[in-house]
Amino acid sequence: MNILDVASGHVDIEADLDGDQYDIIFDPTLMPKEVADPADYPRVIPENIGRPVELRDMAHFFVEYMENDKLGLISNMHLQMADLLPEGTKDPSCIKLAQMASVAVDYAKTGIKVCVASDFLRRCEG
Repeated sequence: MNILDVASGHVDIEADLDGDQYDIIFDPTLMPKEVADPADYPRVIPENIGRPVELRDMAHFFVEYMENDKLGLISNMHLQMADLLPEGTKDPSCIKLAQMASVAVDYAKTGIKVCVASDFLRRCEG
């Protein structure tokens, strides 16, 4: 197999890269009709506790993380809304959910959590 075989669509490739499974399928009917610019969300500054991290800090954060990890919920809401709304992923609600997912995916690194409010999603205060 060479790169020309792959590029011409003669080969389906399945691989594992750092644990992420993916397939490369060459089917012209699956090509997007338009390509959007990538999102450019502001960088979230990690929480600073103002002292060296101790074991009890890690234990506390682990419990808090397990209670507040909302990435799956946000992703499912985004998928459902994109399927239901006429504008799909371009709908302002989907754009907001995508931004919230961006914050939620970095929660373990930044300590900034996303709260699910009854009306919609918002960043947690404090």
